[in-house]
Amino acid sequence: QIVYPFGGEPFFFSPVLEFLQNHNSNTETRFYLITNATLLTDKVFETLERLPINTMAASLDAATALSFDLLRVRGRKADWGQVMANLEHLSKLKKRKGFEFTISMTLNSVNALEIEEFVDLAIRIDAEPLITLVANPHQTVDFQRKFLTFTSKQFEEMKRQIQVSLPKVLELRHKDASLYLEQLMTHLDIHRELDNNP
Repeated sequence: QIVYPFGGEPFFFSPVLEFLQNHNSNTETRFYLITNATLLTDKVFETLERLPINTMAASLDAATALSFDLLRVRGRKADWGQVMANLEHLSKLKKRKGFEFTISMTLNSVNALEIEEFVDLAIRIDAEPLITLVANPHQTVDFQRKFLTFTSKQFEEMKRQIQVSLPKVLELRHKDASLYLEQLMTHLDIHRELDNNP
């Protein structure tokens, strides 16, 4: 049985934390956890040490502090340095417990030139990088202009970074990461042809 706490950042909600802390580790339950890696305190890591984890998926949406601050903070306390420390801690936890570890990024005009850097970050912490093109959930022109409009130079650089990154993930047998990168290339080509100008 897989338990999948969802509905935002699970480690933000005290009922979820209490449920995880009180879980009977003798049962055959395993956990699929998604986090933005901002709220992983020492107490949370103590709980994670006990839990039978199937997958830990961290959603970052950036490979640099600058992009992180622009995309994630939005008036809340979130520190890139702490996120990096938490990812290193998760990497060590993975080595001890053997769960699947992924980090994900939705590509947009803010982090467009961080594809290779994101892949390198994932490799450094022994995680599989999953990159997709951001969706425009409400099909608004403002969102399109702010996050889904790229210059020709950006398109060419994104393509170059994908081509450089593919052999890296293939060498590590990250099949999902390679599929995501191939699909990203296709989606960027379609976006450039049909959708880049709002």
